[in-house]
Amino acid sequence: MLKVPPGIMLIQEQSSESARVYKTRGDALSMIIGIPFVGLGLLSVCIAVVVLFRMSGPISVGVAAMAFIVGFFMLSIAVPAVSTTEGVTLDRLQGTATQWRKIFGRYTALGVHPLNEFRSVEIYSHRKPGSHYYVYYVRLAAGGPKEVVLCAQTLIDRARDTARDASEFLSLPLEDKMGSHDPVLEP
Repeated sequence: MLKVPPGIMLIQEQSSESARVYKTRGDALSMIIGIPFVGLGLLSVCIAVVVLFRMSGPISVGVAAMAFIVGFFMLSIAVPAVSTTEGVTLDRLQGTATQWRKIFGRYTALGVHPLNEFRSVEIYSHRKPGSHYYVYYVRLAAGGPKEVVLCAQTLIDRARDTARDASEFLSLPLEDKMGSHDPVLEP
């Protein structure tokens, strides 16, 4: 048996026969946005160092200070975006839905919910005012304000695949709340 120090949780990050893992943050989009910001931040800091040591005068100090500020600002946005992953693990054996976050390789459980609290898997869409695209959400619904979001996608087919997979895995009905009617599909 594996001994775990107090305060450390073992979080399953790969799907298996008894558990499904849905990543809600930290996917390819975070990398596509984060990696260029890391590069630009490092470049700005390097420019600041070069300007500071190669040139003299009040203008070079101002340019170096601005480059440092811009570089550290970009790094402060990019490093957490690249190094953070969030997700939900549905475990049939333990009967839990665990919301978790991984930052720099360290896991933190954000919430652990019993699976028997949830009555259905829902898929719905939302469009922010002034936006030209919809975001499709898949969630476990408990019949009140309690919910666990499994994914937020801009592609409807991926959201439907996630909803179908979660519904079949948990043997819960799938409620499609995107139209004017709310059809319930049994798993």
